[in-house]
Amino acid sequence: MTVTRSSTTATQRTLELPAAGTRAWADLPRIGRLAAAALGYLSLVAIVGTSLALVLAAAERHSFLSPPSHVGFPRWMSGPLAGLLPGLTHHGHALKVEFTVAVAGAFVLYLVVLASVRFLRAWPVLAAIGAVHVIFFLSPPLLLTDIFNYINYARMGAVHGLNPYVHVPVLVSQDAAYRFTTWHHLRSPYGPLFTLGTYALAPFPLSVAYWVYKLSVMCASLGCIALVWKCARLVDRNPTAAVAFVGLNPFFLVYGLGGQHNDVFMMLLVLTGVYLMLRRREEIGGAAFAAAIAVKASAGVLLPVVLLGARSRLRAIAGAVGAIAVLGLVSLAVFGPHLPNDASQSKLVVPFGLTNDLGLALGLGGVTAKLRLILQIVLAAGVVAASVYAWLMRGRERETPAWLPAAAAVSLLLVLTLTWVMPWYVFWVLPLAALLRAPWFRIATIVFGISLLVIWTPLGQDFNHNVLHLHPTRTAVGKQNHAYLHRLLK
Repeated sequence: MTVTRSSTTATQRTLELPAAGTRAWADLPRIGRLAAAALGYLSLVAIVGTSLALVLAAAERHSFLSPPSHVGFPRWMSGPLAGLLPGLTHHGHALKVEFTVAVAGAFVLYLVVLASVRFLRAWPVLAAIGAVHVIFFLSPPLLLTDIFNYINYARMGAVHGLNPYVHVPVLVSQDAAYRFTTWHHLRSPYGPLFTLGTYALAPFPLSVAYWVYKLSVMCASLGCIALVWKCARLVDRNPTAAVAFVGLNPFFLVYGLGGQHNDVFMMLLVLTGVYLMLRRREEIGGAAFAAAIAVKASAGVLLPVVLLGARSRLRAIAGAVGAIAVLGLVSLAVFGPHLPNDASQSKLVVPFGLTNDLGLALGLGGVTAKLRLILQIVLAAGVVAASVYAWLMRGRERETPAWLPAAAAVSLLLVLTLTWVMPWYVFWVLPLAALLRAPWFRIATIVFGISLLVIWTPLGQDFNHNVLHLHPTRTAVGKQNHAYLHRLLK
């Protein structure tokens, strides 16, 4: 199937009203289709409303919703939505309950939209995605402080002349950004391309740098949504369903966009690479995947799969090698022979993470060095298997290239084997899973999202403590892992 034919077919499917989909759905009575569409539209409105309520609550006063607010909550940080929710509870536990209900409710609404999306027009879905992007752009930093860590690392190099891959942030404790940060004894784990990009923020006052960075995150995220739409048309997937699966996921919205994390820049390059590879521009596509690694090393698991599965392997490899050479020389010139500090961050453990729960279930007391090694071997074996599959199936596929499901598989395996997995890491999998015709990866991603509810929401953590009687930081291994985390934070 040619690109033009795929694009035309997908466009026709998008413009079809609600009968677009399988025969089983098309055979529903008209009243059933109308009811499903109405439920979907109401859910879109409710997702936007829930997002706004969360941001209004975070902007109202200092709380766990915005950790930087505990050391200072100036108006430039709380944003233009501050002071619009004076009735917000002052009871800490009640606020945690309300936050958990809001995130869990948003997840249920998200599932309703996915179930009814074939009956929805494109523009309301796109309007809802755009609205939540604006809402979270106006939000104070939600749940973590990473935005100030990024800015602080940039100011270390551009203002204070310290290499963020060599020196630790505590050496610039006098800087205006430092008091809002958490990683005080961690050398930067972020890639040189991202770090160099943040250097452009350093000349600005902290308040200006803060909003410029937030704007860049929103634009990069919307760029990812646009690329998912374009790629979906190329692989004959309903683009409305694809962007809904990505752009309305509450963990990406609340923790990723709300937390202003840099994963959107990595995925923007990944999706650029996907789009170019689908358009048979393998040399530029390979370069885009290589550049994604220079933003965040997590993209590295995708590179061998994509290069070996490309229709023109030599061109894809040449593009990747060329990008690596150029970026390597730039990094060497700016940072010297020093790499991001991924080794330290990879030793961190989320107490209620799936891998730590596995260590507890095996009687190890949590993630040990041996278990971490086994998980790394499993991931490496998965990357090799996916690469071999992409290699062997190259040219045999009809519509979707074999490297695409293989890449989705290794992305999912990566988040399942990490010991330090954050809720917005689901964004590493969402766009790739959204482009596949088979639903299994999307189902697996949804199940992973359910696990995040238990791991990361306050009531989920209470459930682990009080119902499952899990106390991961009380074991000898847990105490050791917890102490290591605090050494980096203190």
